[in-house]
Amino acid sequence: MDAGLTFKHAFQMDTRTFGAVIRQARKAKNLTREDVADRFKVTVQAVGLWETDKAAPSSGKLHTLCKMLEIDPLAALAGEFKARPDQSLAEAEATEPVEIGPIRTGPIDVEVWGITVGGDDAEFYFNGNVINRVARPPGLRHAASVFALEIAGESMVPRFQAGELIYCQRVPPRPGDDAVIELHGDDANPAGKSFVKRFVKRSKGVIYCRQFNPPMEVEYDLADVKEVYRIIPLRELMGG
Repeated sequence: MDAGLTFKHAFQMDTRTFGAVIRQARKAKNLTREDVADRFKVTVQAVGLWETDKAAPSSGKLHTLCKMLEIDPLAALAGEFKARPDQSLAEAEATEPVEIGPIRTGPIDVEVWGITVGGDDAEFYFNGNVINRVARPPGLRHAASVFALEIAGESMVPRFQAGELIYCQRVPPRPGDDAVIELHGDDANPAGKSFVKRFVKRSKGVIYCRQFNPPMEVEYDLADVKEVYRIIPLRELMGG
């Protein structure tokens, strides 16, 4: 692998592990392992274990670590180097180039089914074909019926940002879970549409949900719903 790649080039590289991503992000910020260890009150050896995928930070530490390194946490879990949603590509590209060492690949076996939208309308491009595969986070090592989707739209900001990758499971959500609501398709669009919302409850033929931006309650007629998928929270992705 070539040395001296910039952040912009790193966005296009998907054969990575979580540890390799945070290692490169740390070096791009001109931080040492000692700097990270001091920030989190852990040993330098612990940071080394994170960067070699032999251990993982807790979900709380992961959020703070990714904010410190200015990377998207869900993308990092998928083995992708990606700036935080509030950091522009121009800002990222302005960062000094960094040297990249050998990158270890993880299991790239979680299927990406398509795109789901938070908003007044939605697109769901899954039509029976898998459009990509991404890395399996450590907490999903033995999980079944797992797939991934890409987010578009802004109705779930700040919970989810456009461009984020979410991991879902074909199990019913519980009240308070984030969920993907997939509707039945029609002759023009057999794949139907899907929406990302906060699941509230299911009652009398209606699924009640909530969104954040703008804040409002949303209802779906159960007859229009094909399936409801639970979005796996970050703490479970990390095995916490």
